[in-house]
Amino acid sequence: MKFFIIWIFIILGITLSFLLLIWKKDGRNSVFRLKLTALFIMFVVVPTVPLAFFSANLLTHSVNMLLLPGMSDVLSKSVDTIRRQAEERGSNFLTDFTPVQWSEFLLNQHKIDGAISCKFKKGVISKELSIKASEINLPDSVLTGFIKRPDKLVPGQAVSRLFDYKGASCLIMAIMHEDSSLSEIYYTVPPYMVETKNKISRAIEIQSTLSILKNSIIEKNIIWSIAVIFIGLLIFLSFYFAKKLATQIDRPVRKLVSGMEKARRGDLFTYVNINSRDEFKFLGDSFNNMIEDLKISREKLAAAERIAAWRQAARAISHEIKNSLTPISLSLRRIRNYCKENNLPENVRESISTVEEELNALEAMASEFSEFARMPEPDKELININDVASSVIMLMQPFSGRVEIKASLDPGIPQINADRKQIKRVIINLVKNSIEACKSGDQIKLLTMPSDKNEYSVKLVVSDSGSGMDEDILGKIFNPDFTTKRKGTGLGLVIISKIIEDHGGKIEVSSVKNQGTTIVIYL
Repeated sequence: MKFFIIWIFIILGITLSFLLLIWKKDGRNSVFRLKLTALFIMFVVVPTVPLAFFSANLLTHSVNMLLLPGMSDVLSKSVDTIRRQAEERGSNFLTDFTPVQWSEFLLNQHKIDGAISCKFKKGVISKELSIKASEINLPDSVLTGFIKRPDKLVPGQAVSRLFDYKGASCLIMAIMHEDSSLSEIYYTVPPYMVETKNKISRAIEIQSTLSILKNSIIEKNIIWSIAVIFIGLLIFLSFYFAKKLATQIDRPVRKLVSGMEKARRGDLFTYVNINSRDEFKFLGDSFNNMIEDLKISREKLAAAERIAAWRQAARAISHEIKNSLTPISLSLRRIRNYCKENNLPENVRESISTVEEELNALEAMASEFSEFARMPEPDKELININDVASSVIMLMQPFSGRVEIKASLDPGIPQINADRKQIKRVIINLVKNSIEACKSGDQIKLLTMPSDKNEYSVKLVVSDSGSGMDEDILGKIFNPDFTTKRKGTGLGLVIISKIIEDHGGKIEVSSVKNQGTTIVIYL
């Protein structure tokens, strides 16, 4: 017991020293691991130490109680007493009668079931006499057990074997005579003798085992050593699993902290990869989704800021252009009237026409800037986009020249909640851009159909076989300061994008140089 208590204090001292070493090595970075380790050790030590102590103590006292002094001798003497009682009949018979006197009547008279007499000559066994006086018929393998081992027999000393055979309790008794002859008899005994003898024999075996246990395990403190080793092993496993669990928790947390720090500095292209299938995987995926949403929100905010800045600039530009266009337009009208009254040279008339053409372009640009600057919120109502598309085709057909406009409008599409005028403006601008990108003989397709995306209900497609765009131009078409037209403002697709965004829709553009452009709008 003292051995156990001393070693428990030693183990606890080593454990505390190790915890202190971890604290000094890692500092605040190991607080969680220390707490987890201490918690594991507490769960191990608090129930296990008392349990191991009481178990070892109980085992020791139990063995001491069972190993009463002299118990083995008493049990051995009990077995000898039973054996002598069982052998008494046989000993008297073998002492009183020689094999010459044996007869079946004599065997029955003394309740002997069978008898055998053998002689040994130069190592060869010869059976002289064999009498069976009852129905009990033991097999030769049992009867010749002593006969085949004469070297195990001491002359003048009787030996016996007590056993059960087919429900009968029997005893075989043999004696070696001085003339190297052997007499063997067998007879039945009361069943309780065999049963009692077997029970006492098992008790003797148990006593021997307990004695070995006491001598080798208890008296040498092996049982207490096992208890100490068991507790030490549990504490070691506590350290191991606490470290492993702390690492499994700490690693994804550090990754998340690192990702958050990068996001705080504005790096929205960092993602957390957590190789796990538990809640940390869900946490990492949530963080990545948040980064993706922040990136999209930042792009939308930047786009909104650019649009707001351009709208403010467009408002100022439109105002300045209109202020200048008014006196220019009045002056040009007076010059035109003067030309009608006087015959001026042809080159002057051409110059006036050029000025009028440029003036009209400036007025159109001012109008486009003005519309972009004062773009109103959509006034939504339930509309059928097929009706809007049909009206646009009728309106744009006269201006298409030799470019063919083909429509395929699905009558089964649902109505949508939208601003009719703004949607009409979107379709007009798209068809107009396609006409300008096409040459004679090219084709424009205007399609409506149910949406193939769950979050939208209607899909509008404007596709042409015109000049198309390369990837560099395709990436800039929604920038307010970008245009490929000589007199363009670059605001057409920006206005379209803003209208679609205000309607909660989505626009996708694909184009191949010299093959055409396809614009898909989801509403």
